[in-house]
Amino acid sequence: MKKTLKKVGCTALAVCSLAVGAFSFTACTTDRPEVEMQISFNGATYTLYYELYRKYAPNTVNHFLKLVENGYYDGMCIHDYNSNGKLYTGAYTYDETSVATSGLVYKPYFDTVKTYEDFPASVWTDNTMSTPTYTLYGEFKNNDFSVEHGNFKTQEFGALTMYYTAKPVDVARVEVKKVSTGTLANKDYRYNSATSRFTITLAPTTDYNYCTFALLKNHDALQSLKEAVEEYKANYDDVNSFFKTQVMKVDRDDPFVADEDLEETYSVPVLPIIIEEMKVNKY
Repeated sequence: MKKTLKKVGCTALAVCSLAVGAFSFTACTTDRPEVEMQISFNGATYTLYYELYRKYAPNTVNHFLKLVENGYYDGMCIHDYNSNGKLYTGAYTYDETSVATSGLVYKPYFDTVKTYEDFPASVWTDNTMSTPTYTLYGEFKNNDFSVEHGNFKTQEFGALTMYYTAKPVDVARVEVKKVSTGTLANKDYRYNSATSRFTITLAPTTDYNYCTFALLKNHDALQSLKEAVEEYKANYDDVNSFFKTQVMKVDRDDPFVADEDLEETYSVPVLPIIIEEMKVNKY
């Protein structure tokens, strides 16, 4: 009798272990992963909760999750603030001693992600898929990608959108792999050159040149941050003095456009807005 009970118990434990394993595997492939972002400003912390839509932007979501889980975004600052449009981030940390660049310190993307284990590839230099570019396939309408989810056609308040710096037309051609068909397509690099940069939408807009891949679950947290920044700006006699206009050379570590001498102009907040930490709450 004791032996029989022991066998039954062992069988039950085995079934439970298999169930847990099956659950874990399912969790790793859910259509809607979740990410938490903690942003600090003027001594306060604002926690934003996001739902990512793998079904509608699979490459973008996997790319973003890998960056988050490796702590890539921890310590990044909002390097360009537009209260009527977007918050730009994902490229620079902040160091107040870097006076020449208004505190911006570029984080070398390509050198960093090449050290990550199993970094997802979606763009290659040739059709043998032997050399990844470490950039991201542009999952948006103007790159001939079908955007199925209505909320992603219009970037709603708080939405996350992958961003890439403007590049010359036909600077290079690359190969991308479509998830839907598994086939390769030859595309312009400029549309498939996103790295780590992304924007947080403050005012809804429609733009078919970028991929929106995550929606904000708690709008009140971002609204509170926006109001805190606007209130702080009001302390200045000239609200424009809240920002430092900074011209930065961009994409100098990108092998496709390193010689193009590209620049962007930022409105850098005098009082930094910092992403203290990002973490994946559900895969």
